[in-house]
Amino acid sequence: MTPTEFTAILSKATAPQLEALDAAHWRYMTLIGIVDGEVSDEVAAADRDAHPLFIKKGDTGLPIFSDADCVAFMAAITGLSVAFCAAWRDKDFYDLHGESGEEMAARQYAEV
Repeated sequence: MTPTEFTAILSKATAPQLEALDAAHWRYMTLIGIVDGEVSDEVAAADRDAHPLFIKKGDTGLPIFSDADCVAFMAAITGLSVAFCAAWRDKDFYDLHGESGEEMAARQYAEV
């Protein structure tokens, strides 16, 4: 999703919905083990108990981030649309990396 696309989708969200999306994204990142300390221990434990199917590790034991799982988890815990959740996930990626996932993939493919 391009920045124009995720911005257009998220412009329709209310402030409480945006806060819920941000919290849900941090909960997913905590659930899979990429971050620690962003949510309370009680919330993290409850998420692990309620959503173990989203916790995946690679052969090296490192957490696996799944775009689909991230969106599904966020939608499940917020009740918000998949479109909102996917837009938030893509916005977060863009904010972190300065490019969309599609742009990064195209650049990496061109470098090969």
